[in-house]
Amino acid sequence: MLAAHLFVFYYAVLSDLTPPDAVTAFAAANIAGSEMMATGMEAFRLGIAGFLVPFAFVYHPELLLQGSWPAIVLMSVFAGCSAVALAAALVGHALGSLGLWERGALLAAAALMVVKGTGNQVLGLGLFLVVLLWSARRRPDPVAAAEAR
Repeated sequence: MLAAHLFVFYYAVLSDLTPPDAVTAFAAANIAGSEMMATGMEAFRLGIAGFLVPFAFVYHPELLLQGSWPAIVLMSVFAGCSAVALAAALVGHALGSLGLWERGALLAAAALMVVKGTGNQVLGLGLFLVVLLWSARRRPDPVAAAEAR
């Protein structure tokens, strides 16, 4: 019952982020002097990972502090990493620019980390960490770049 109510409440709050009712994005566009609808669409693109959080509430009551403390902490870590992986995949940048296969791998990792089953979640976390390390390895060294100038 709690998960259902929070699901609806969470989406009501997220309506401030998405056009055509993007009150917060439109206010920011007005302050910045930018085009309102473009700002609203960009806010939606950057915040899309938040739209999957309510589904995690429903499938994992640990996120609503129902269950043992180790299970709550573990699921919170998985859900947090999943949201970061999804956002990185959609934006196309983690510790460096991401290629198409890396974005796809991050989408798969995000999905695996929120499904039931600890094996799938650990696999998703491993995939997420591998892509992050791969992305960081490809990133140019700022010290070497400064010395080259």
